[in-house]
Amino acid sequence: MDDLTQQPEPRTVRRRRRRSHTDAKGSAPPPEELPEPEVQEPASPIARLRALLLTAIPLVACLLGAGRETWSQGLAVVLIGIALLVAPARQRLPKVGAITLMVIALIPLAALLPADWFGGISPWRQQLVSEWALPLGGAVSPQPAVTVEAWLLMVCAILWLWNCLGQGFGESQRRLAIRWLMVGGAVLAALSVLEFWQKIEIPWWPRDGRSWGVGYGPFANRNHISSLCAITCVLAAAVVYDAFRRRSKWWVAGVLSFFASLAAIFVNTSRGGLVLFFIGTALWLATSAMRRGFFKKAVVWVSILIAVGSILLVSSGSLSHRLKTGMRLDSLGGDFRVMMVGETLKMAAESPWLGVGLGNFSSVFPLVTTMHHPTLRFLHPESDVLWLLVEGGVLTLLPCVFLVGWIASISGPWRSKGEQRGRTDRRLRKAAGIGGLLALLHGFVDVPVHGVAYFMISALLLGLAVRPACLAAPAGRIDVWSFRLLGFALLGLGAGWIAVSRNLVEWPFPSSARQLHLRALAKTQARLPGEAMKLVERAIKITPLEYGLHHLRAQLRLNLGQPAASALLDFGLARAIEPNVANFCYWEGTYWLAYDPLLAAVPWREWIRRSRGGAEDLWGGYRQMVLDSEPYPDLLITLRQMAVTPAMKLIFLMAAKSGSEWQKCMDQLLAEQPTLESFDAEQLKSLFSIWLQRGDRQQLISALERNPRWLVHGWRILAEEYAGRGDFQKAYETANKQQPVRSRPANSATADINALRRAFVFNPADARPGIELFYALRAKGALDEAVYTLQKVSQLPSAPAFLKREQAAIAAEKGDFRQAWELLMAAVDSTDR
Repeated sequence: MDDLTQQPEPRTVRRRRRRSHTDAKGSAPPPEELPEPEVQEPASPIARLRALLLTAIPLVACLLGAGRETWSQGLAVVLIGIALLVAPARQRLPKVGAITLMVIALIPLAALLPADWFGGISPWRQQLVSEWALPLGGAVSPQPAVTVEAWLLMVCAILWLWNCLGQGFGESQRRLAIRWLMVGGAVLAALSVLEFWQKIEIPWWPRDGRSWGVGYGPFANRNHISSLCAITCVLAAAVVYDAFRRRSKWWVAGVLSFFASLAAIFVNTSRGGLVLFFIGTALWLATSAMRRGFFKKAVVWVSILIAVGSILLVSSGSLSHRLKTGMRLDSLGGDFRVMMVGETLKMAAESPWLGVGLGNFSSVFPLVTTMHHPTLRFLHPESDVLWLLVEGGVLTLLPCVFLVGWIASISGPWRSKGEQRGRTDRRLRKAAGIGGLLALLHGFVDVPVHGVAYFMISALLLGLAVRPACLAAPAGRIDVWSFRLLGFALLGLGAGWIAVSRNLVEWPFPSSARQLHLRALAKTQARLPGEAMKLVERAIKITPLEYGLHHLRAQLRLNLGQPAASALLDFGLARAIEPNVANFCYWEGTYWLAYDPLLAAVPWREWIRRSRGGAEDLWGGYRQMVLDSEPYPDLLITLRQMAVTPAMKLIFLMAAKSGSEWQKCMDQLLAEQPTLESFDAEQLKSLFSIWLQRGDRQQLISALERNPRWLVHGWRILAEEYAGRGDFQKAYETANKQQPVRSRPANSATADINALRRAFVFNPADARPGIELFYALRAKGALDEAVYTLQKVSQLPSAPAFLKREQAAIAAEKGDFRQAWELLMAAVDSTDR
């Protein structure tokens, strides 16, 4: 498909060029109308293989789990090691770039130094150490093992970036890499859509809803695949434009890749992906394609907008609805992302220079923030920049910002002094640079660059954007073998991570702690608490701020028959380390029921405090607490005392069985709110129903008589009470007052009764003339004939239910309140059905 050498100009082009010299006005045709005579070096097969290898490695890493889980992360590091071995950097980086990369790699290690050198220990750490005897050490990082493993992964990423920047890609290699990056991105987009539609299954992609959320694509965060698709669209536009100018058939693959990636964005209903798509295409049109001709650019942009608008219209409105709701300013006020920015900056201010140590955000953030969510744990600050600032500090962030600026200086749309490369090569570099820029822009509002595979693609794009003239000199033998030795080291490191994921080896890093935790859970289910306890103890030494490990250790202490005080200490430590999440407090209380039921009140009270919600949030959990506490009277008393709001008291009354505690709760509720003014209609109905079943019936009747407002929902209870006493008049009047008023025909008094009689006689199956005759007779005072007519109409299949109410009203006028009561209740029951 690709032409490796300069092709001769077509004859028509040569004739057009000759005509341009004899043009009357002496003006040359626009450059975009003619093929560009460019000098490009032929690419050797080895150079092409290097480009293909470096392109395939990040795509394979994306396909195989995107580096999110331990095995996938190890595989990505192995692939980087292979790249350093087989395709080490061919060019030396300028000193400024090399020194900056080394500084970025070394600065995070300062978090392993004593904290006393940099202002001392934070208050939250002092509290955990003094009150809970938690061994956090004296380093800046509260979990040095976590920081070391995160640093190792960061070094792997830096080496990959260094290798990509130092490749010195030629035009043919650049074109080949961009084409296959485009194809790979389109394949990932297509697989994401097919897997989302359940046409295929890719079991190793992250799909645990409890950990990852709704799955889409190879990344844990579904927004990252949309970002990659936006980058693929830019690369596809560059490939199509380049193919047209080179008379190549690659434009077909470019068009297919463009629309496949754009379709994946729409299927994902991604607002961020659509925004990045527009930014990327705008930058491409402005800097790389159609250098002249404002109207041509306008036409292309209008065409893109029309196409996107058409897709929005036919996509069932899901993406357009998200765009509308996501761009309303009033919805941003309650967005946790907006709140997290402020909280993250406050956290960074406590340790501004070195941060809290790489990998420690999710463990430290709950201890220093005022943000709260009863079911969510914040794993990152929704921004790569903020994440790096908090964990690495200003001393790590500033070199990274400088590095981005330096890369921009050697890969921007400007030309270096003395550079001889043509416009085609510049367009390819600009397309790659725009792709890298989109990844960096996404990193301001999300965390894609913290993902191993996504970073590898971004780094490769930056390497493709570098102008070879800006590199220092060809790499020497020492440089090449240094990269290869580091590649061997990365092979061992990646193999170690893979072995850890298979439980073949154990090392003092968080990846092993996670595996130890999983093994401990398996041992617990197999009823081997002793072996599980040993595994948990080893994991806690590695990650002492992992609250789940302390929670599991407390359970194992109870299983092993150890003193309840030691288990209570571990449970309390878990709650101290994670002071916001509520659900595990509920399960702690449930666990105590089998050992010391009264101690269940401690975590359950904490669950109620952390839930911070209304009756809807507390309904399921608090109701189950009451049900589980029925065998333990003392615990039930404590739970009743926890019901501090009318809504919680209602939940207690609906869950608890009748008895002294039930009645005490009812009395407290009436003492606090004699008129139940805070209850809505549904709550009042539920209360009256359960009061009638489990409470004091006479107390309910007296309360209904004292509160006429309650009769809207409790009239039937009071009316049936009167009927049971034989006072049918009072029963009928109580019930009739709460029925909706039905208007009668206004012309009943002046209606022609004889005409209505004839109409009813000639249409005996039609209820309407009979009803009109009934109202006319009643208006005239002919009750007997009205009753007779009403009885005949009521026997018709089409007779409406309200006629029984009319029969009841006539019976009441005659003084037969028993019959009136029975007819009215029959009418009410038929209407309810």
